[in-house]
Amino acid sequence: MMESNSRRAQEAPTEAHVKLVKRILRYLKGTINDGIQFKRTLYTTIGAYSDADHAGDKLTRRSTSGMLIKYCEGPVMWRSKLERCVALSSMEAEYVAASEASKLLVWLDRLLKEIGAADESSSPVLYIDNQSAIKYIKKPRFHERSKHIDTQYY
Repeated sequence: MMESNSRRAQEAPTEAHVKLVKRILRYLKGTINDGIQFKRTLYTTIGAYSDADHAGDKLTRRSTSGMLIKYCEGPVMWRSKLERCVALSSMEAEYVAASEASKLLVWLDRLLKEIGAADESSSPVLYIDNQSAIKYIKKPRFHERSKHIDTQYY
């Protein structure tokens, strides 16, 4: 995410952007010997984590969504992107992030099962930290504050 934010400011960098790039470089230098570990577990399931900031872009008020998919406890797919739409609430921003993550999660789960790398009986799990988004995903309610979500994302 830090790399993505610094890339957006390449045309007119400020002192804050220079500090951000230096911070990224210090982080990379400090973690140069770290690696990703995949652990053999009894059940080979996959899980995804999604998150979003609400109206994080100061100019356009668009949200940045992020997701991470893990397989055998190691990251195999991740993404951070500035959304094309402006979310009207934090619940909507989280819902959009969860929707995008779930598409990739289902695709990867099917692929792994097809090649025999995941248990047929297992189900992928999506982790979300916004309680309103979780409630809306489990049982969509159509009321004044969320009625536009139905037409925009379904």
